[in-house]
Amino acid sequence: MVFGVPFEELEAGGYVLRVRRVEEDVVFYSRLEGEKEVFKASLDPLLSIYLVPVEPFLNPRKDLVECVYLRLDPPITVRAGGSFVHKTFVPVDYAVVAQRSGEDLRVVDSFVSREMTPKMALYGVPTNGYICRFFHAGNFLEFKPHLAPISIYINNRTERVVIVRNVVIPLQELTVFYKPGTWVSYAAPIAMNIESETVAEISRVTAEPPSADFERSPELLRRSVDIVELGRDFIGLKELVKFRMVWGY
Repeated sequence: MVFGVPFEELEAGGYVLRVRRVEEDVVFYSRLEGEKEVFKASLDPLLSIYLVPVEPFLNPRKDLVECVYLRLDPPITVRAGGSFVHKTFVPVDYAVVAQRSGEDLRVVDSFVSREMTPKMALYGVPTNGYICRFFHAGNFLEFKPHLAPISIYINNRTERVVIVRNVVIPLQELTVFYKPGTWVSYAAPIAMNIESETVAEISRVTAEPPSADFERSPELLRRSVDIVELGRDFIGLKELVKFRMVWGY
């Protein structure tokens, strides 16, 4: 009983997740840290409860994070005009979701593994930068349920050797899949096209799962673009151009 499977009791990320029926029409979900109950919710008894990995935007506070900021260790050196595929990991949040057949999912609870503390970082300047979930992506990371493997296709379109120390991935370009009945998750590959000494374009290579036995994690992230009203005109600010790292990499 792991990702994508209904459960009554499950250990995940250092917590115990428990669903119990106290009366015919009264069901409680709780998350325990040892013997301490750290979260509790009452549920409609007709709902099914699942644990799924999702993009890391629910913690430390929902909808605060705009991007995932990967600090590569060691940095990647790419020759002029060259390409390199870097395989690493991105963190995923755990989401406990409730669903009745044919209806939309709703997040009941969300948390991160107790093995890691969600860290924040600002990419760019305070007035116009991006709030990011920061992750130190070392070369010697090993697979864990709270980490999803990702391939980053680095394409150096300049005429100079470049050194890539940081990769900033907008959540709109990050897609997470999981294999039901396992702890395996996967992040769709990302392209990083380096345009100058300080600018790189970031985009998703494909939104297809790695194989037919993977499922797309629920699209809990608000996918609608940010909108500003100027008189009667509405401008989708963040879909006018592709995402670019303009403050260096």
